[in-house]
Amino acid sequence: RLAFFQELAHPWSFSLHFSNGGSFFIGVLFLFHAFCALMVLLGKRTRLFTFLLFVMTVSVHNRNWFLNNGGDDVLRAILFISIFLPWGEKFSQDYLSGNKRVCVSFWSLTLFFQAFAIYFFGYILKNSAIWRSEFTALQYAGNLDIFSTSIGIWLRQFPGLMKALTIYTIFLEYFGPLLLVFGWIFKKHSPLVRMLVVILFVSLHVGIFTMMNIGLFPFYCIALWCAFIPSDFWDRWFPSFQSFLKRHFEKGKLKAKALSRLTIVSMEVFGVFIFIALISWNLTTLKVLNYQSPFFSKVIRYLHLYQEWNMFSPYPKQDNFWIEMPSELENGESIELLSKSKDIYSSKEKVFYAQIHHEKWRKFYLNLSENEKLAKIYSGYWCRKWNERNEGFSSSRLRKISINVFAKRIMLNGSESSPIKRNLWNHWCFENDVILDKLKVK
Repeated sequence: RLAFFQELAHPWSFSLHFSNGGSFFIGVLFLFHAFCALMVLLGKRTRLFTFLLFVMTVSVHNRNWFLNNGGDDVLRAILFISIFLPWGEKFSQDYLSGNKRVCVSFWSLTLFFQAFAIYFFGYILKNSAIWRSEFTALQYAGNLDIFSTSIGIWLRQFPGLMKALTIYTIFLEYFGPLLLVFGWIFKKHSPLVRMLVVILFVSLHVGIFTMMNIGLFPFYCIALWCAFIPSDFWDRWFPSFQSFLKRHFEKGKLKAKALSRLTIVSMEVFGVFIFIALISWNLTTLKVLNYQSPFFSKVIRYLHLYQEWNMFSPYPKQDNFWIEMPSELENGESIELLSKSKDIYSSKEKVFYAQIHHEKWRKFYLNLSENEKLAKIYSGYWCRKWNERNEGFSSSRLRKISINVFAKRIMLNGSESSPIKRNLWNHWCFENDVILDKLKVK
């Protein structure tokens, strides 16, 4: 926590998780977070618990934003907008008790824009030939070992299929959002068109999930698309289910307490404001426009709706990387920290990928490979934890850490390139070594 406030914090870095560093306290916060999610699932005091769920989500995201990805931006946006949407209107405890909610129209439009922005701005940012004419983007993405699933590795042998999937992705990101927004021009067929758009985007995210390990991003996006399933779908395919729920909920229904006109108008005006703010923020992410909006940018940051849909933009990374941490103990022995191997000279490429167990570590190492400040903090963490464990055994205490980043160019023709080594950070665990090292440099 101290490292965060000294090195990384911004004025908008709100997090309840900074209040205490103990495991018990954090466990209590996670339990409360889960309780809020359960209340939203049941539809109990939906607006209140959606707000609390949003606050807790912002809090955990801010605790270490080097673990966050685009999916977390989607989640925060969905939760914030949903505070003002009537998703406790049906099949909920709120409906049972008569607490019907009013749909504020501009918030529905804001949700439309949020879905539109994820893909259309993503399309604009994918402006390289790899996406637009060569159609090799997914071949490169599929060869990124840090992301690849077993299915993704298998698909590498079909370059023609990967090109077809690239074309499908880039065209869907362009036309899909436009069909979502302008589907009303098809008149009586507009529900069918919207349902087709939903199916296409869900298929896109199912494909991403099967090919790449990128955490919960595909699931957040699929959840967002569920909001655009036309009511005709539910009326046609779930009539008996709806009838059962309607009979059950209407048994104990009380008189609804309507929102005042002033409250509704205030929510509508706020919806217009957020709608404009989101448009302004997304325009600032298009560097080619050189558009700046300091006021709306500050609003979006403080509300934690900041977002940039630049995954694999303007093109995917074209090299595989891995990290090695050769280190020295006080007794003169050497060890590679991540693999716990005493052999610090042979490549740890395969070992590195194998020890990444979930998305949060994957995202952390991606950020670590490009951030010297983060490398400094991470090295300090290793010194502290290792030496606390070995206190009293001076010969096995950790003395020096090096963080080296290796990169190997992806060759689509199947050949193997040589790795390039870059020393990101060298760290001394003890103050005396730091002083001696500075004297040597001088």
